[in-house]
Amino acid sequence: MVCIQQARLFKALAHPFRIRLVRMLGRGAITVSRLAALTHRPQCYVSQQLHVLRQSNLVTAERQGGYTLYRVRDPRLMTLLDHAAALTVCASDDDDQPDA
Repeated sequence: MVCIQQARLFKALAHPFRIRLVRMLGRGAITVSRLAALTHRPQCYVSQQLHVLRQSNLVTAERQGGYTLYRVRDPRLMTLLDHAAALTVCASDDDDQPDA
């Protein structure tokens, strides 16, 4: 069962843009509209990627007034990404497209 849960976690993080979103959310709660502005991506695209992260229980969403704030559920996720970064060399942090 643990292996299945780990596979789901890594599957949710398998897209570079989702990793980018998690990194941004690791700095504090942000709205989807702010994430869209910061990443220069359509809000619907950001929402789709956040949905994957929420379904995997990696991020949470909290309504505050007319806004929804997204944040990382467990700060240990940031440590995991730091360790992954130390094991790999990325060409660019802005590269959102997976290798073909």
